[in-house]
Amino acid sequence: MTTAARERAEEYLGRYILLRTVDASWDVMPSSNALELPRSVPLVSITSVKWYDDADASTTVASSEYHVDDYAEPGRVVLVEGGEWPDQGDVRTTNGLVIRYICGLVRTAVPEAISGAVKEIVRSLYDVD
Repeated sequence: MTTAARERAEEYLGRYILLRTVDASWDVMPSSNALELPRSVPLVSITSVKWYDDADASTTVASSEYHVDDYAEPGRVVLVEGGEWPDQGDVRTTNGLVIRYICGLVRTAVPEAISGAVKEIVRSLYDVD
C-alpha cells in the first residue's frame, strides 16, 4: 500500500518522490535550444541524449554539446552556444529524440511534509469502515 500511496502523491505533485531513471521521448524536435524534462524535480543527472533516424540507428549527443540545468524546475537540457537539434526530416516521426535522466530524492531526503502525506494516504487506504 505504501507504493500505491507514494504513486498517488507523485501523480498529485507532478514529480517523482524517490530516485529513479526516466526515459522521456519527443516526436518533434524542439524549436528552442532548451528542452524541459517532464517530472524532473529534482533533476540529478542526464544519462544520455539520443536521436533516432528512420532506420532506428541512434546518434548519442556528446555531453559537451549540452548543459544540464538542474536548477530550473522542471530540469532542462540546454544546447551549448551554436548547438542545434537535428532537422525534423533526419529523425523518425515517433520517439525521434529520447533523453534518459535520473531524478527524485534519496529516501532520507524526502521532506517530512511529503512523507507525512504519504503516510496519511496509507492510513486512508486501510480505513475501510
